[in-house]
Amino acid sequence: MLKLIVDSTCDMDEEMRKDIIVLPLSIIMDDIPYLDGIEVDTKKVYDYMREGKLPKTSQISYVHLMEILNEISTNKDDAIYLTFSSKMSGSHDLAKNTVEEFLEDNPGLRIEVVDSEGGSGGASLFAIHMADMIRKGLGIDEVLQNIDEMKKCIRYRFTLQDIAWLAKGGRVNTTLSTVGDMLDMKPYLTVREGRIVVDRLVRGRKKAIRKIADDIAMDAKDYPDQLITISHGDDLESASSLEKHIRELLPEARTRILAIGSVLGAHIGVGGVAAFCLTRRPPYEKG
Repeated sequence: MLKLIVDSTCDMDEEMRKDIIVLPLSIIMDDIPYLDGIEVDTKKVYDYMREGKLPKTSQISYVHLMEILNEISTNKDDAIYLTFSSKMSGSHDLAKNTVEEFLEDNPGLRIEVVDSEGGSGGASLFAIHMADMIRKGLGIDEVLQNIDEMKKCIRYRFTLQDIAWLAKGGRVNTTLSTVGDMLDMKPYLTVREGRIVVDRLVRGRKKAIRKIADDIAMDAKDYPDQLITISHGDDLESASSLEKHIRELLPEARTRILAIGSVLGAHIGVGGVAAFCLTRRPPYEKG
């Protein structure tokens, strides 16, 4: 049977966990490491950040990945591991090297490491489709071909409550952060070539959320009945507002609200909200 593995930079809910194996990254607070989603939850991390502290993060563990691979080997399963963007973390390269080493001793298995070229709800959207393909009996090559096509047409649209978190993480300069804060300018971000980029600044939180909905509606116009994932960093109210706007513009669309995990939350701060969609229908849905 084909298994799907993701890491904890992929936003998850309990329904997804029934079909998907999750490999945790680590959160480091006060010099103590915690496994994301296992030894620490998002509430504790966000409370820590509200105290003005900045958690550190580290990539996946070689030991934990080997444990999962050994379990897969015991069951004689093939697997796909969908990783966080290789441009934003060393987890992808570590996974590639670990899997290559593992397969030298287990030549009868097939395990593919796939760069999501993103994360958060974008990776979630891929993972939900991949789990659907596996349930429908698609083989590993068909799943990989579909994901290659989906990577060409996924769109990331998100904003943050406080641009200062990007400055702390070195993603924008401190001058832009200071000016943006003074003028109530909210960063409007996307992902290009595997990296988070600031597309523009938008005045006010409500306008930023509305712009996400407007852009998602335009992005999804040729695939209006698709699933759209919505992610938030401890701000369900904003996520629900965004969902309402999207449903008004795309009444045929299905939506799924997910919580941003601790690792990504540590980098983008409290209050991030995002939506993710495809610009065209994936091949497997065309029959």
